[in-house]
Amino acid sequence: MPSPGPSSVTIAFARRLKVCRQAAGFETALDAANALGINQHRYRLYERGMREPPLDLLVKMADTFGKTIDFLVRGNPKP
Repeated sequence: MPSPGPSSVTIAFARRLKVCRQAAGFETALDAANALGINQHRYRLYERGMREPPLDLLVKMADTFGKTIDFLVRGNPKP
């Protein structure tokens, strides 16, 4: 039996993550990974929706990209 693919929430998060990375001026996944202190492969898994970040990394992503956690996860703009 094949394993289920990523959920729609994970896919939406991955798309927003890439857009936020680019908007924050990080041209490549490697640039973002370096800023976050993780390796590029791990970061790319998040942008591809193949893995979800732990909470502490999610907080760091939001801070690094100038967004709220709520925006990254649910797409709600900053108040």
